[in-house]
Amino acid sequence: MNEKEKQFQRALGTFDRYIVILNIKRRDTKSLLRETRVVEAGNEHDAFEEAVQRCMEETNTVRRDQITLRNCYKWEPKF
Repeated sequence: MNEKEKQFQRALGTFDRYIVILNIKRRDTKSLLRETRVVEAGNEHDAFEEAVQRCMEETNTVRRDQITLRNCYKWEPKF
């Protein structure tokens, strides 16, 4: 989804916040890292893809095939 489509979806109010928990398999140490991201997306699949993209941008050493989904759920604030 490009930036123009995202802005349109936000204007419509169809985006929800999702908490996405990722497992990252490290190549060098064979260890498993867990990363948590809060993203705005239209559905769980888009939320996962957005979280993966952010993770790869923030850490240049991680490739797409090292990242798997652990959990993804809609964030509902309790006031």
